[in-house]
Amino acid sequence: MDLDQLKNGWKKSKKRIENNVHLNKEKMEAILKKQAEETTHGLSRVFIMGIVVQSLTILFLVLDIFKYSEVTDLAIANALSIVMISFALYYSLNRFNVLKSTNYEVFSLSESLKKKIAFYKFSYNKWLLSFASSFVIFIWSINMLAGDFTSLGGFNIRILSVYFLCFLFIYFSNRYAHTKYLHEYEISLNDLGGSQLTDLKAESRKFRIFKLVLIIILTLILILGIVVLVMN
Repeated sequence: MDLDQLKNGWKKSKKRIENNVHLNKEKMEAILKKQAEETTHGLSRVFIMGIVVQSLTILFLVLDIFKYSEVTDLAIANALSIVMISFALYYSLNRFNVLKSTNYEVFSLSESLKKKIAFYKFSYNKWLLSFASSFVIFIWSINMLAGDFTSLGGFNIRILSVYFLCFLFIYFSNRYAHTKYLHEYEISLNDLGGSQLTDLKAESRKFRIFKLVLIIILTLILILGIVVLVMN
């Protein structure tokens, strides 16, 4: 075999290897893209739940205004709550649209994942404050419909403390439970720059155990706090 044949054979082998690597990278990107899309769907469901809760809260508050139309301070409180929830709903819709704008139709997979990670760190956790506040007002609006209050004085310090505990519980349980979305984005970005895929299902199982333990602990703290408030 002469030198030219050896060179041609080496070039063909190199080309086959390069093509194989290219195909493997394409396959990896397709898998990672699908994983990231599933993560985004999960995060989107949280926003949709928040939007639904906020919309229902506005509805219940309108009913509260009609119910307590002759109780001036309660009618004013409900009207102000509607204004607050309307701003919160607008903010939720805005953040939801920002999340959708980080998809892969506009950006590369790598750039999209970086934007989603930045979104979670700088926007999502702030939005959770709005979501937790909205949920507390949602509970308030239901209590107003179910109860028969004569003034804001019916909400004493104990009741307000329970609302505050609910706010803390909703915020921190959601913040730590949803950290899995950030974790999945970071794993996908890391895998994209590497040569092997991480088993997200195995990682999710570990995270589910952590989330369950955390929610149980936070629930016990919430129950203990309410019991202490009621007994004192």
